[in-house]
Amino acid sequence: MKNNRIYLIAISILIGVFSGRQATAQWFQQTSGVSDNLYAVHFVTSELGFTVGWGSSSGAQALRTLNGGETWTHTTLSYGSFVFSVTFTDELHGYVAGCLNGGAAGAVFKTSDGGDSWTYSSMNSTYGLYAVDFPTPELGFACGWLGKIYKTTNGGASWSSVSSGTSNVLRWMSFPSATTGYIVGGSNWDNPRYLYKSSDGGNSWSYHHSFGNSVIGGVHFFNDSCGVVSGGGGGSFIKKTCDGGASWETRYSGTGLFQFITFDAQGVGYACGNSGKVVRSVDYGDTWEELDPVSPSTTLLGISGVNDRVWTVGTYGRIFRNEFETVGEPVMPNALPSHPQLGQNFPNPFNPETIISFELPVPQAVTLTLFNNLGHPITTLASGVHPAGNHQVLFDASDLNSGAYFYRLKAGAYTMSRKMILVK
Repeated sequence: MKNNRIYLIAISILIGVFSGRQATAQWFQQTSGVSDNLYAVHFVTSELGFTVGWGSSSGAQALRTLNGGETWTHTTLSYGSFVFSVTFTDELHGYVAGCLNGGAAGAVFKTSDGGDSWTYSSMNSTYGLYAVDFPTPELGFACGWLGKIYKTTNGGASWSSVSSGTSNVLRWMSFPSATTGYIVGGSNWDNPRYLYKSSDGGNSWSYHHSFGNSVIGGVHFFNDSCGVVSGGGGGSFIKKTCDGGASWETRYSGTGLFQFITFDAQGVGYACGNSGKVVRSVDYGDTWEELDPVSPSTTLLGISGVNDRVWTVGTYGRIFRNEFETVGEPVMPNALPSHPQLGQNFPNPFNPETIISFELPVPQAVTLTLFNNLGHPITTLASGVHPAGNHQVLFDASDLNSGAYFYRLKAGAYTMSRKMILVK
């Protein structure tokens, strides 16, 4: 291993704004193999992605792609069941929120092998669950009908009920950290308009803000204070807060209704909705550009972006992909993460060099270690005290054999691992 080269190639403290970044792209429809509605999509890497949906005869479905959406394989999670939300904490561990037996019980489906197999946990006291989110690999939350919230502290092995203080239907959820969470709900699934907040790790919740007669279609917080919501009410809108949800400023307004909004760790985000509408932001939601609508026109229910690729899903089992050609290097705004974050190496698969990135909210000691597929440590990629901000490590694996490897970041109480593939 003496010849493997490891370089710290960049440390960028988050003090600027996106600039010089332009996008040109066209939508391409992909073949899903299903005709029922797809309600959510999540891409872990630019090649590995998942989308979920259901139909009256097929039951709850999880679709997986290993090649950026060119082909999809199907898994029936449960017959007579519905699913609405999907998230992954790494390439192996994923979670889907929904219900069993036509709404008789809420359920969170889990995979620990990248979607090869799924198990589920049943919550019998609610009709179903609409959203699931994991601020850390072990800590997760799910919410849904009757004001129900469930919490796991062991990666979904078991779940416990948490009092929300409301009987409203809880539709959208965002946990920017292990401490702070936000949920949007309403009197029914199709009119979420009240914001609820927890500041103690999801153990207690309180009413925080009303969006009046507007309908909220998605919420995303970048950290404990700054976040966005999308929705509609006499036209579509996107609003942003940087005071923890106490007040909101409109950052986009147009026609129609947004159904979902999402952002990646670099502040690139998308909102999608009725009539195939998609908008894009590259500055943490401060400004937005309208993209061409998808064709054929589709009500878009979910969207996910990785690097310069984005996928959106919706009615009739339709999936669309877009790729952007960018000009200029992004410099991120002054919104540090609320807890350490470990990015997926890029490119992946790679030969022989790849870049591993991680972010720190405060200066702290870290250890970034490379392991083989048996869990044996190979080398230390980074160590010592690092300043707050974004850090990138260039790793040269010239002396390693082809195969799967894992890298793990330890920063204080935070530990996260990701998988990389070396192909020679």
